[in-house]
Amino acid sequence: MFPSLQYLVLNDNQMSHWSVIRELDKLSSLHALSCTRNPLTEGGRDPQTTRQLIIARVGQLRTLNKCAVEPEERHGAELHYWKAFGTEWKAAGGHQDPDRHLPSADFLAPHPRYQLLCHSNFTVPESQVLSWRPCAQCPRLLSVPGGLAILF
Repeated sequence: MFPSLQYLVLNDNQMSHWSVIRELDKLSSLHALSCTRNPLTEGGRDPQTTRQLIIARVGQLRTLNKCAVEPEERHGAELHYWKAFGTEWKAAGGHQDPDRHLPSADFLAPHPRYQLLCHSNFTVPESQVLSWRPCAQCPRLLSVPGGLAILF
């Protein structure tokens, strides 16, 4: 649907649910989004946190609200998102062992990009590293506080 759509303005649309943002990731050509003055973007959350959540949920964005999304910002936003929902992912059946990894549809529906982010190369300060857990399927797996795992 809309394979050529590259720029979308959703300002002043009364969006109040993340499901709208989640669906934008399906627009493969969407590279620029303007999404201001909506309950979702203006409600009690810090504007920078909201920006990070949008960037993490829409993987192909290069510009958000007329500001470029630099690779470092995308990396930070995706890492923040990955950490923020890690406990929920684990409680929903997510696991570092592929044989035991069965996240529920209830988790995957609102977080369709989370699986992809689990395979990203995130770096964590050494002070946060708890232990090294190599396994045949995941030789580059690192455990960090909160029971999360990082591939590097």
